[in-house]
Amino acid sequence: MSLKPGFRSLLFLIFILFYSSCQDDATLKPKETKQKAIENPHAKYLRESRLNKQFLPRTNRYTVSQALDYLNDGMNFLYCRPNDYFLESVAFKDTFPIPISSSQISEDDLIDLMDDIAYFAGDHYYADGRTAKEPLIFNMNQVGSPSPSYVDIEVFFEMEAGSPVSTTEEYPYENSWLYARWSGEENPECNEDQGSVTAPALFKRDLRKNIIYRNQEDPFYLINPIATCFDPFNFECTSLHGLPPVGVPITQFYGSVALRTPDDILDNLFDFYIFKNSDNLDNFDRCLDVDEMNFYYESMYDLALGLLPSPAGNNVIAQIEVGWDRFTIFNTTTIWHSMVVLQATKISTDEDNTTPLPCHCH
Repeated sequence: MSLKPGFRSLLFLIFILFYSSCQDDATLKPKETKQKAIENPHAKYLRESRLNKQFLPRTNRYTVSQALDYLNDGMNFLYCRPNDYFLESVAFKDTFPIPISSSQISEDDLIDLMDDIAYFAGDHYYADGRTAKEPLIFNMNQVGSPSPSYVDIEVFFEMEAGSPVSTTEEYPYENSWLYARWSGEENPECNEDQGSVTAPALFKRDLRKNIIYRNQEDPFYLINPIATCFDPFNFECTSLHGLPPVGVPITQFYGSVALRTPDDILDNLFDFYIFKNSDNLDNFDRCLDVDEMNFYYESMYDLALGLLPSPAGNNVIAQIEVGWDRFTIFNTTTIWHSMVVLQATKISTDEDNTTPLPCHCH
């Protein structure tokens, strides 16, 4: 049976309208994309830690103690691989509240806290304009008593920056070196070629190079820092304002009694294992001769390594600070330096790459 011309035209019009409608629907439907979302590094760390059974629990809620375990391992694992030597350590501190319910912290809130800590560290890190720098360590602790709704977490972040002093003189020393320079003065009694370098700068550089743990072949990070201070004047370690140079609270202290050299009269010559001179005693001098330079270096070397247990296991010296200040007390000039030694636990890892710190600096 043949279709009439008018009927065929009607069918063709219906087909065109149907086809056009399908094309419009196809245009209106968004094409599916397979764009991969960038996973939050802290969420990824927590998920993988549970899968690897690195810590307990295997849930998405944590006690404060468990959350601190994740914080201290995770922030250092993600951001810190110390492997070089620097001129200076720079530390920062802040306190962050985190919600708590029925004595537990939710995973979402823990991730948010890790985000906040990372930005806090990154903002300080990138604000330092030096190119030679790296994150050293994070340390998180609970402070105060938790309320029913939140707990305060105190956060320490320490970075290192700057190239060490470049003088060729190193231990064992063969020259005398000025301890401290008064503004604009000449130093005829000491090494005339030393420029602006002083004895404490050499001590710090050489102790760091010879004692603190760095290994570019074996990736690692540090946790559980402990700070010990040695101070022959019984002053700086106990009255520091703000952060001590190594960034965590000093928990062990060795003062003048513990640092006094045996069978020595108080005359400014080898009185203590760490340098101290006072102008109300004989032999006051800011120029350390060769014997003094080597004596104080060797004494500090022994004091620092003596903190490690035997066998040391994974306990290492993470950082050393030397001679960060000098004081003039009343009518008596007393010059000296203290030493702060940072111990920590070294965690070896197969993962050498770290996550770049984020910041609000864009």
